[in-house]
Amino acid sequence: MGPRTHTMHQESATRLDHGRNYSVRDRGALSVPPAMMGGMAITMQNFGLTWTGPDGTPRAAAVSYDKPSAEHRKARLEAGGATDVEIVETKPGELPAPRG
Repeated sequence: MGPRTHTMHQESATRLDHGRNYSVRDRGALSVPPAMMGGMAITMQNFGLTWTGPDGTPRAAAVSYDKPSAEHRKARLEAGGATDVEIVETKPGELPAPRG
């Protein structure tokens, strides 16, 4: 198996080429060695929200957020009258269940 690569769109990678040869993949994507991407691994964390609506109904977010977006959404929910708003870490593809 070859070296690990990151995929990016061809138009972005064209600026990184600097005379080096990279392989073009399907749909105009380009394989770029990790060293060209700064060599850092990025860990994504997903967060969901659970809360109690102003009418007393337990609720849960139907989308996942990054941490700053979850905190922003929590503030908006609380401003709208929601109570017991909690940010919970979720795995990719999973959503929190409403409490209750």
